[in-house]
Amino acid sequence: MSPVPTTLPPSPNGALRVAIALLTRRPHCFEWWLRYHLALGVDHIFVHVEDTPELLPVLLSDEFADRVTVTSDPCGTGHELDDNYYSLMARQRRHVRHSLRACRVRAIDFLIHIDDDELLHFKTPFAALVRALPRNTPNIVLANIEARPTRLDAQNMFEECTRFSSALMLSYRNGKSAGRVSQGVDWNGPHRFTGRHHVVGLEDACVLHFESCR
Repeated sequence: MSPVPTTLPPSPNGALRVAIALLTRRPHCFEWWLRYHLALGVDHIFVHVEDTPELLPVLLSDEFADRVTVTSDPCGTGHELDDNYYSLMARQRRHVRHSLRACRVRAIDFLIHIDDDELLHFKTPFAALVRALPRNTPNIVLANIEARPTRLDAQNMFEECTRFSSALMLSYRNGKSAGRVSQGVDWNGPHRFTGRHHVVGLEDACVLHFESCR
């Protein structure tokens, strides 16, 4: 597949307002990740920080404060911060629902739930994908492709991993969704919102997943 672009494509959202919701815990190159998505045209990012208090001053700095909303749990141990898949999903569900409520207040059109090891990638502007949605379909699904690293000591995997595959993936393969807030979408698992959905082709957009690069 095509490598990560060295220059960002035009803003994918046009007049639309798009937000991202994610949980993060000890992320890789997170300032780069934030700058990438804000430069891409994402209007706002809702970040819930777990067990990484050193991130908070960065996220609350002048550079990010106006476009990033931060929540966090106290650093500690116990079921809230364990790595059990189902407890993680419960925390994601809580944060995504909180973010949906905030999107309604902020008049944001679409919310996308991705992770801190994923990048949105658009060849077709997001606004054009929205215009092509079938009637009464509130959700756009972006297929995911997985990075194929050639070295284990990358300083910035987002810049240095440039080979991707849609086969032989180590993690999930059912994509991630962008849900239209005004149509009342709700959490329906980490990969979907409620309501009808439309999957766009890899030639238009995708999620670049760097699962195998950490």
